[in-house]
Amino acid sequence: METRPKNVMRFEALAYLALLLTLASAGLNRATIGRHWLEGDFPAKLIYVFGLLLVFGVQVVLIWLIARGRANWARWLGLVLTVGAVPQLVLDAGTRFRADALAATAYYLLFVLWATAITLLFTGDAPAWFKRDASNAPPGDGK
Repeated sequence: METRPKNVMRFEALAYLALLLTLASAGLNRATIGRHWLEGDFPAKLIYVFGLLLVFGVQVVLIWLIARGRANWARWLGLVLTVGAVPQLVLDAGTRFRADALAATAYYLLFVLWATAITLLFTGDAPAWFKRDASNAPPGDGK
């Protein structure tokens, strides 16, 4: 069995940490909780909870595919989604900080943590992990 590169292991640790800290910091954003949980009726609350479970579930699968499944497409998807989020982060900064400075600070720090984790996948010993070696390809793979 091949040993995973250190940067891939660091990515996995930081990504799961970011996910756990996101859950832990969710209570800081009172506006979102109030809008989706306190003011909504039962079906809206149920949709909100299942939506959150779906988003976190997809993130766990994406992290696993990158760190354990060596899915290069998932690595690139993570990069595209991270870079693609930057314009909206910039546009929303004023509104977020006016609404709740503590929640906004946590939000942006978590983004930096996630961006750092994604960066690890493209630096150091990580890129080679995602290259499929022709000698390891199954017969008839065309490589």
